[in-house]
Amino acid sequence: MKHLNLAVLFGLILIVSLNAQPRQRFAKFPPEKEMCRLMLNEEQQEKADQLRIEHQEKMLYLRNELSKADLEIEKLMLEENYSMTDLKKLMDGKREIRNKMEDERFNHWTAVYQLLDDDQKELWEKRFSFRKGGFGKGYGMGKHQHRMQCLN
Repeated sequence: MKHLNLAVLFGLILIVSLNAQPRQRFAKFPPEKEMCRLMLNEEQQEKADQLRIEHQEKMLYLRNELSKADLEIEKLMLEENYSMTDLKKLMDGKREIRNKMEDERFNHWTAVYQLLDDDQKELWEKRFSFRKGGFGKGYGMGKHQHRMQCLN
């Protein structure tokens, strides 16, 4: 009976400790490996790196603007008598920032896509399945967007 209790206790401790580990965002398919699968030449790699840096700078600015908009909304809602028109203006501003972020993501995607040759574009399209009118395999472009099947 003691051995059974110890085994169950050990199993519970093991399960709890495994579930306590933080999930890593790109543990399975880091972005560097995805770009390696495309086999970019040196010039393409330099341009892709430059595009990535520019995109990150733009997104950093927009995320900062989004945080400021959230703070403004929070400040307004802490006031006792705030008007709904002011709140609507702030919400519209926040929506506009999110739309700019989506535009920047799409512009970045198309800029990187334009760097690729025909074979690389075919690999890229297999990942996203754009020719079939979709945004990739699986459940869409949400949480698991970064995952790419091994095409080698």
